[in-house]
Amino acid sequence: MVLRLGEMLVQSNVITSDQLEEALKTQVMFGGKLGTNLVELNFVDEQTIANTLSKKLGVPSVSRDDLMAIPESTISILSKNVVEKYKVVPISVDKSGLTIVTADPSNLNSFDELRFITSKAIKTVIAPEIDLILAMERYYDIPRDVRYIHMMERGEKGQNGGKGAEPSKTKEKSSIPEMTDFIDFNKDAIPEAVSDSSRPEPHFELENAIKEYSVDELYLKLADSKNRDEMSACITDYLGPQFKKTLFVIIKGQFAIGWTGTSDHEHIANVSQFKVPLNEPSVFSTVVDEKKYYLGPPLNTPGNIIILKTMGDTKPPPLVLVVPIIMKEKVVCAIYLEEGQLSLKDEVLRIQKLAQKISIAFEMLVLRNKLLLT
Repeated sequence: MVLRLGEMLVQSNVITSDQLEEALKTQVMFGGKLGTNLVELNFVDEQTIANTLSKKLGVPSVSRDDLMAIPESTISILSKNVVEKYKVVPISVDKSGLTIVTADPSNLNSFDELRFITSKAIKTVIAPEIDLILAMERYYDIPRDVRYIHMMERGEKGQNGGKGAEPSKTKEKSSIPEMTDFIDFNKDAIPEAVSDSSRPEPHFELENAIKEYSVDELYLKLADSKNRDEMSACITDYLGPQFKKTLFVIIKGQFAIGWTGTSDHEHIANVSQFKVPLNEPSVFSTVVDEKKYYLGPPLNTPGNIIILKTMGDTKPPPLVLVVPIIMKEKVVCAIYLEEGQLSLKDEVLRIQKLAQKISIAFEMLVLRNKLLLT
């Protein structure tokens, strides 16, 4: 029987069963390896996880210093696409084969495929996921997700004994867009009444598409989702054709972080790099604080400007709808919509119901992960 990471850590008294269950919940929400979620929750550090895996599986671990000193001749053995697909980095090569760094030494199928690709015997060593991600960025220009940047910053502050815990004013200023090069709009504005005559004529092609992808079909797809990516894909496929702009964010700590989104029915590139601080006024901070939907104009705040620029807006839309997704009285995600063929005012109840269904789907994923990973 294969012993899972969570079980290994519990049996080694590194974490408790309750901590494992909490980490499984956050893994469903934020993705990534279970170990990464345990680290983010401050239940364990990266090196302890690597050492535990190394001891239990009999696979050597590698330090961050070694990862940062790999020769170019070794790096060139694997292409960027291969590294990104399999989440590995080559660290050494000799007559006996190629040694790769992985955060998941149990992924034997991937190693078989790498053996075929390289025509070399594959040996593995373990590194914490954050160190592996850092190496992938360093050698292959594969950008880190926002979450890993935060983890690195937190780790560096911890190593400095708390020095530099306060971000510099320069960094704070650079993280917020300049107001001067963006349209100035009235912070006291209220939504304009939308008369029936001003609404566009029904778009029958759109209506037919919506009927084909019925809400019942969406709920079935949510129930069948095996991971967060499958879930986000079916949500985007459902909402994307109906609204001019859509953005699905995860609430993590003091940030709203992009998960998936569409602009003019096209997927937004690099949406995972999007983040808005919740300590700055924005439609997301309002929804998180009040735990209820927002329907109105986006006010003239730095946080909202970040959102609008991400959505490709050259001027603020007259109306946006933001609906929270709540689990156990906590806002964990939010759906942002800009009006398209459908009136936002008429869609509030439908989107609220969708948010409730998404919350249930998350709970189902948590139970599924608990079944499979413990």
